[in-house]
Amino acid sequence: MKRIITLCFAIIGLCCYAMALPVDQETTKAIASKFMGTNNVQLSTTYTTDSNVAAFYVFNTNDGFVIVSADDCETPIIGYSREGRFDPNDVPIQMEDYLQDFVARIQYGIENNIVADETTARQWELVKAIGRLNNQKNAKSVGPLLTEKWHQGCLYNSLCPAMSGPCGHAEVIGAIQPLVGAHTPTITKALCFPPTSATPLTTGSTCPTR
Repeated sequence: MKRIITLCFAIIGLCCYAMALPVDQETTKAIASKFMGTNNVQLSTTYTTDSNVAAFYVFNTNDGFVIVSADDCETPIIGYSREGRFDPNDVPIQMEDYLQDFVARIQYGIENNIVADETTARQWELVKAIGRLNNQKNAKSVGPLLTEKWHQGCLYNSLCPAMSGPCGHAEVIGAIQPLVGAHTPTITKALCFPPTSATPLTTGSTCPTR
């Protein structure tokens, strides 16, 4: 009889552990603070599911932002940056599409009681305890390979028709045009080509004199 009771408690405990649970805003803010290493954390925006349930929270800091899942069925840190701020009114279309994919994933997980796998569950434990997703204390930080920064705003769209977009010109739309227009200058600047080009309208690495 004692063995049966013990087995029943074990099964109940396993069921409770297996249930995906929502993570409230206060907890996600504490996680954001510990992960980013600062107490200066402010909520920027909340992404919600079709049922108006929080999918994840975006927090800004003085130097960057972090996106924390509002349900433990998904990895705790969806994304972050050590520079800039998250402006919900100026999210690039490709990033918005990426974030909406996470909304759909989290919504599916909530509606179908999806259980976090062992790796995700461990990440939640670690990020709450030590502010990291793994135990690697001396992990090597690798910076960006390209430091150039481009945007589809002023100067980029200077040859577009005059409208109410950035710098009085039209907003840049489409897929191929922004892809080619944004990445071609970045790559050519990184390769310092052409050698006689004028000072580029960007920030980043400096080309040697030829």
